[in-house]
Amino acid sequence: MSSLFLRGLALALLAISSAFAQTNAAKPATPAAVAPTAIEWVNGEITKLDAPRSRITLKHERIASIKMDAMTMPFKVKDKALLDGRKVGEKVQFAVRMDDGDLFITQMRAMP
Repeated sequence: MSSLFLRGLALALLAISSAFAQTNAAKPATPAAVAPTAIEWVNGEITKLDAPRSRITLKHERIASIKMDAMTMPFKVKDKALLDGRKVGEKVQFAVRMDDGDLFITQMRAMP
């Protein structure tokens, strides 16, 4: 009877140590440093400015990163300063980001 007890105890200890080893192995390693993504500069032309509403309408080329075809559409800007000194007809390059389902211009510069 004690032999049976010892075997059961040994199996229980083996099961516990195995479960403990799997738990430790399942912990994720320290996350690697995330490489910054390159900015996708998109060419466009300003067709309308609405600074009070932080909006700009651009006729733009295809935006590959968000799979958007070329078109004319309004964009929001979070920083109204991006619109300072801009004028309708000006050719610009811009970077766009999706945030809570809305597209925002994050950077803008005059065409080189």
